[in-house]
Amino acid sequence: MEFKKPIIDGHYHNFDWYNHGNRDFFQATEEYMQAVNCQSININALPSGERDVSNNIMAALFKLRHPHVYANGGLVYDTYPVPAALTAGMETEVQYQELMDIGFDGIKMLETKPTLMKVLKRGVDDPIYEDLFAAAERDGTHMVWHVG
Repeated sequence: MEFKKPIIDGHYHNFDWYNHGNRDFFQATEEYMQAVNCQSININALPSGERDVSNNIMAALFKLRHPHVYANGGLVYDTYPVPAALTAGMETEVQYQELMDIGFDGIKMLETKPTLMKVLKRGVDDPIYEDLFAAAERDGTHMVWHVG
């Protein structure tokens, strides 16, 4: 089958690439895009839970190198379970603004995936997310969100 329109992979994760040979993240992702004939991808960084906090950094660097790529940054938590009052500078709305200032296109929310909810001990209706959602709504920011 030949597609007449450009293909964009809308849900690409930037973890586990180091398990596929002796390539770096840039090589692995570029090879993936060529192999599936994608014109662009939407990298969804997963820096929280058991994932590596460098996920946001790698996604931002790839987007810097390939401006036609989309990238959604994820929230980082410095302790688990997440306390009711986040550490200064780690508040969700502060992280949101930093991600937008860096050049991310949106936010990746993994916080409602049952396995991560068990670790975080916070529901998506928790007050720690109110200002984040208000800012994203105000700005019309794209979100990729696990809902179950």
